[in-house]
Amino acid sequence: MIEQFFSPNGWWLLLLGVGLLAIAIGILLFIKNLLLHVLAGGAAWVVVVLGLGVKLPFWPSLLISLLFGPAGTGTLLVLKFFGLLN
Repeated sequence: MIEQFFSPNGWWLLLLGVGLLAIAIGILLFIKNLLLHVLAGGAAWVVVVLGLGVKLPFWPSLLISLLFGPAGTGTLLVLKFFGLLN
């Protein structure tokens, strides 16, 4: 069994396994960051709309906050400040 992994034809199994592990770790890190940004954007939107009472269009502001995180909420507040958002 061990001989097949160290034979000249068995190295591709090791490389395939390491490659698949790297891909899986990369996907998990991406999903973790995505989930973190969605939760932070949703929390920021709730604080701004419900906590501070800023009048923003409901669905567009919620979707932008969820897609772009706190940066989306901040952008909406800047647009509201300059009067570009009703």
